[in-house]
Amino acid sequence: MHETYLDQKSTMQGTIYSPLDLGPPSHTCQYCGALFWYEERVRRNRGTSSVVYTKCCKEGSVMLPPYRPPPQPLHDLLTGVNRSLSAHFFENIGYYNSMFAFTSMGVRIIDSVNDGRGQLCHRIGSLLPGEGERPEYAQLYIFDTDNEIRNRMAIGTYRNRKFPLNQDIVASLIDMFNTHNPIVQLFRMARDGMAGNTEDKYATRLFGEPDKHGDVFSFPIASEVVGLVVGDIGATDGARDLVVEDQSRQLQKVEEKHCKFMAIQYPILFPYGEDGYHEKISYQRCRRSDAIKRKCVTMIEHFSYRIHDRTDDFNTPMRCKRGTQAYLVDAYCCVEES
Repeated sequence: MHETYLDQKSTMQGTIYSPLDLGPPSHTCQYCGALFWYEERVRRNRGTSSVVYTKCCKEGSVMLPPYRPPPQPLHDLLTGVNRSLSAHFFENIGYYNSMFAFTSMGVRIIDSVNDGRGQLCHRIGSLLPGEGERPEYAQLYIFDTDNEIRNRMAIGTYRNRKFPLNQDIVASLIDMFNTHNPIVQLFRMARDGMAGNTEDKYATRLFGEPDKHGDVFSFPIASEVVGLVVGDIGATDGARDLVVEDQSRQLQKVEEKHCKFMAIQYPILFPYGEDGYHEKISYQRCRRSDAIKRKCVTMIEHFSYRIHDRTDDFNTPMRCKRGTQAYLVDAYCCVEES
């Protein structure tokens, strides 16, 4: 990773910009191991031998579990084991991601503002498509899965997009998600429960926050993050829990503070269904955090930590090129919303 800035020079003809190559980041945060450039150090340490950088973890206040390397075939696609196949995947990563996304992207218009401004949002529908409608998004994990590869490959056709899909990649990603992603496993459970049963009503429930008794550094299993509900949904935390019913004519908005908000929109970036930001992430006890009145990490602090590379962290969300760009724009919108 290299950083290039534009060096401005004034001339009689105007302004000329020439590249200034800073090379790869050569310094490491002593608290969290984030890589950074010397030019990014905090200003008060200029001219001293101490190089301090605080944008990553606020001097040890924020500490999140590292990402683990993605499973196959995603690992090989991201690391260029087969260069031509990886080039194809990166070129079309947005399409591949939308093929497996549980939610659609939309804009909610702010009626109180008369200039047409809106807010980016994620929406999810029902488990099953309406009569005569094509399955899409989360429904593709439930409906007609005997022809799942064909149904997913057809997405590019009926949305009038030029989508040069690789069928082998699609099939291998389906197997990967079935094996490693607990959210996918939940929807497969719903599929199995509804098969041949037309009487019971089904719904899926994605809990709004991680198990309070769980270890933040352990990896979740399906029963800890999601649940399958048969019949009456019962009491839920409406502000956080996401309940997807088997039949519904309306889309529902997913809350930005739901811990699976990004994982269900960007499954390629979060192949294990990893938790994102939620309101119960506590600061690490340290000198810096003891001086902060609030006790929990803010959304911007969470994303600031996650967008930094570390030598012991295979940062999948930051390795997906155009997919990473879409994720960062989405993250920025979430911070603005909050």
